Amino acid sequence: MRGLTGKAILVAGAGPGIGAETVMRLSEEGARLVVGDINIENARRAVADAKSAGGTAIALAYDQGDEDSIDHLVEQAVEELGVLDGVFASAAATSLANAEHDDTVVGLNTQVWEETFRVNLTGLAVLAGKSIPNMIEGGGGSIVFTSSLCAYMGEPVRAAYAASKVGIHALVRHIASRHGKEGIRVNAVVPGPVLTDAARANIGPEGLEQMLRDVRSTRLGEPRDIAAASAFLLSDDSSWVTGQALDVDGGLVLKP
Repeated sequence: MRGLTGKAILVAGAGPGIGAETVMRLSEEGARLVVGDINIENARRAVADAKSAGGTAIALAYDQGDEDSIDHLVEQAVEELGVLDGVFASAAATSLANAEHDDTVVGLNTQVWEETFRVNLTGLAVLAGKSIPNMIEGGGGSIVFTSSLCAYMGEPVRAAYAASKVGIHALVRHIASRHGKEGIRVNAVVPGPVLTDAARANIGPEGLEQMLRDVRSTRLGEPRDIAAASAFLLSDDSSWVTGQALDVDGGLVLKP
C-alpha cells in the first residue's frame, strides 16, 4: 500500500478486535503511531504487538467522553510525532451496562442516550476539531471514523447507538465539505458482521450461522478486514476518496 511509510497517525481506541488489528496493520505498513484507549492496558498490548512486528508506537490513556482528555491526547500525539498525517477513531460506548439499557425510545433512558452520544459522536467531533488544525498546518491528512451497519438497518433496539452512528455519517460529510479544500480527507468505515472475540462469546453458534446466511460472502468478517479498509483510507492510495461511508460487510447491505 502506498503512502503510509513514515506517516504519523493517531489511533483513538485500541481495544481487542478492530482497534488492535488496525494498529498492527498500520505498523506493518510503516506508520508511526500514538495509540490511545480508555484502558491503558489495551493500548499497551496493541503497542507491544506493533513493536514486535517492527513498528513504532507509544501508548496513552484517554477518555473519549471527556473533552480535556481528548485535548491532552492530541497534544501528546503532536508532541511525540511532530505532526499528524492521520487519525483513526474506533472508540465507542459499547459497555454491557449501556447495551442492556439501550432499547426503545419508549421509556427512554436519557442517561444512556446522552452517554452514548457523548462518546460516539460528540467525542469524535471534538477529536476531529482538535486534530484538523495541526493536519492543515502540516499540509493535510486523512481521518477515518468507525461507524456501524446499524446506522442503516432500522433495528428495533439500540436506538441511541444507531442514532449516534448515523450522526457520524453527517459529521463525515460536514468535515469533507468544510475542510476538503484545506487538504483534509475524512471517511467512515462501516463494518458488517465481524468475528471479534466478544461477538463469538455473545452471539453463539446459532447466531453466527444466521449471520453467515445473511451475508453475500462465503465467510463472516474478521477484524483484519476492517483494518485493511481503514489502512487504505488513511493511505495515499485513497487520495481521491473523501466524504464517504465505506461498507465492509460481505455484501450484507447493497446500496444503489
